Amino acid sequence: MSQIYEVVVPQVNVNDDTVLFGEWLVQRGAAVRAGQPLCSVETSKAITEVEAEHAGVLLPLAQPQSLLKVGSRIALIGEDLPSLEEWVARSPGSPIASGVAGAPAAPASSPPGKVRATPLARALAAEKGVSLEEIAASGVAGAIKESDVENYLKSRTTASVEPQVPEPKADLSTGVPPSLGAHIEDRGPLSRHELGVRHNLRASVHNALLTTMEVDFDATEAVALIDRLQREGRLVSLLHLVVFALGRTLPQFGRMKSFHLNNRVFEYRSNDIAFVMRSREGKLFTPVVRDVGALTVADVSRACQAAAMRINRGRTRPEDLEGACFTVSHVGLPSILRFVALPQSFQSAILAVAGEKREYHRHGDTFVERVLVSLTLTYDHTLCDGIYAADFLTALLKELSEVTV
Repeated sequence: MSQIYEVVVPQVNVNDDTVLFGEWLVQRGAAVRAGQPLCSVETSKAITEVEAEHAGVLLPLAQPQSLLKVGSRIALIGEDLPSLEEWVARSPGSPIASGVAGAPAAPASSPPGKVRATPLARALAAEKGVSLEEIAASGVAGAIKESDVENYLKSRTTASVEPQVPEPKADLSTGVPPSLGAHIEDRGPLSRHELGVRHNLRASVHNALLTTMEVDFDATEAVALIDRLQREGRLVSLLHLVVFALGRTLPQFGRMKSFHLNNRVFEYRSNDIAFVMRSREGKLFTPVVRDVGALTVADVSRACQAAAMRINRGRTRPEDLEGACFTVSHVGLPSILRFVALPQSFQSAILAVAGEKREYHRHGDTFVERVLVSLTLTYDHTLCDGIYAADFLTALLKELSEVTV
């Protein structure tokens, strides 16, 4: 029998043991070349194309939208389709991507009237205001990739001395009622970054049964500690104290660092915590602080500052944003007394930390100032009931009240 090569789920990043299989970019039985993208897989933060390492004919095995373990076999590449099918029939006990039970996956296809394209290609086309049908009509074979969109944009720019900018429209083609046309302006499509944020949060909301619980944290001593450290030249903030305290609370509450998918529960091994950051350009990022439980407050502060610096300098890598089990969003403006944040996809909870509220209480003949900060926990009620969430917040408040440097 001719040489047969396995295609397996790659280790996209060190923090994900599973990936969500996206779609096949190559038809069953099609000839592929080494280096050609075969399919897309999605981790907690990124979508990656899996490329062929060998040339030959492809036999897909994995089903789209299935959750697969790293190392699972998702396809075979060989000399011809019959020999690949015979190999599968002779190897029923070998590890195959879950959901296919040893049978070849159905041929990759697209719904009638739709053009097949990778997620990155769709996002770039939407950002640049071109239709995938235009790109397909230009002669692209198979699924449209990001490079196909870039080549199409270059050819269109070269062919036209004056770029054609479509006039803003407000009609049914954009989904806007014609009656609004005189009142609005079309500012163009969402950027790729905005589309990524939308996809992330929509997936989270669609999969989770979200509810919230709020407590007030007496931050008087914490604020005094922060003021003292800042006078000493140490840039510590309330966000850093909260991340530090979460690193000691989360190990006691496994459901807060878990998520469910396809009726199965997955729990993160490490206490890697993300925080929401807004770049100078106004883009939202969620950099990750690794293994927080083993860090000091100073370590957490340095890690957060280093992550923020990388983002503002445009040096953030995909792995810097991946694998967090929990997220913190801090809006420290005094006018923001409370707010609700949405968890990321592949997480079940997020903590919103609002601005400081100062109250004054009479103590004998004097008034004593107290600083309160609202903490709002958004969590998936599928995994955590109200008592569990209350116990988590109580434990977190205890850790926060005991933070020392």
